[in-house]
Amino acid sequence: MTSLLDEQVCIDTDNKKTGQNKESEYKKKMFQIGDSPEANFIKYCCRDKENMKDKVHCFCEGKDDYKYYISKISNYTSKKTLNYICGSKKKVLKAYNLIINGSRKFNDVDTLFFIDKDFEENTGIDDNIYITPCYSIENFYVMDETIENFLTGEININPILEEEEYKKAKAFYIEKRDEFIQKTALLNAWYSLQRRKSSIENYADLSAIKDVYSRRLRNGITLEKLKSLTYNFIEVSEEELETEKDRLLEEPIYNFRGKYFEQFNYKILNEILTDSNEATHIFRKKRHTNISLGKDNMVSILAQYAYTPPCLKKYLHNRLSNQTNSEDKTILAR
Repeated sequence: MTSLLDEQVCIDTDNKKTGQNKESEYKKKMFQIGDSPEANFIKYCCRDKENMKDKVHCFCEGKDDYKYYISKISNYTSKKTLNYICGSKKKVLKAYNLIINGSRKFNDVDTLFFIDKDFEENTGIDDNIYITPCYSIENFYVMDETIENFLTGEININPILEEEEYKKAKAFYIEKRDEFIQKTALLNAWYSLQRRKSSIENYADLSAIKDVYSRRLRNGITLEKLKSLTYNFIEVSEEELETEKDRLLEEPIYNFRGKYFEQFNYKILNEILTDSNEATHIFRKKRHTNISLGKDNMVSILAQYAYTPPCLKKYLHNRLSNQTNSEDKTILAR
């Protein structure tokens, strides 16, 4: 079956009858494939242009990405945001290429594209697409500003009136984060090299080492263990590993795999929350924090507190700010 993302989707809005027929055709196809990335792309193309102009159209890799970006987009526009979850970085890029190369003109329609940097070079990607300056958005959730905002917002610590308590809680988090970075440096270097050296013909399967707290990795991370857990691994020298580890450790919060940090956050933030109610080793008094931080809702809770990098502020300002002249905005249709 041919993917709808491989089709040039064009609805002639000047010809009402033709447009209605094509729209009906694509709606039937969209129903057949459900809520897939292809269906989301068709939804975008089937919308009436005038109804599109009062919305912000946001293409992301996954649903957790959207939770982060919607909290930032709302600072730049009052328009309603529509999300299009594509499912992967590759599919976001494919959707973008179809939109700018399609025959339907979407001048002045606010359309945003977001992808993660990952362990990739990301060369040749258009400036219209936002790329995180770190591995992924999960890295934003372990930055100092994020934990500071979390402590004041959820633990309800006043950093001025309760300065000692605030500093102690922040120092505890940073200490645990630094320990985690040292413990997972080899794992991240291995993961990075396997990804960067993989090819279609020779692809390393890293599925067994995606959970840093899995039973297999719990008792220490060694090169021998990583090799045994990586099916079809690509040989790398110890020198290559050390060089890559040193490179990642230059800015580990930016360079390490974001999903590992997400797993770390779930564990450590819950420890902080538990102690905020028990006051055993971090806090001096019980704070009666009423929040349940689970794996399903953690991103939703942290998104409002997460660090916003200058490059994202610039991207959103240039594309959404009411002060930006429409002629200066990037025009998707060419």
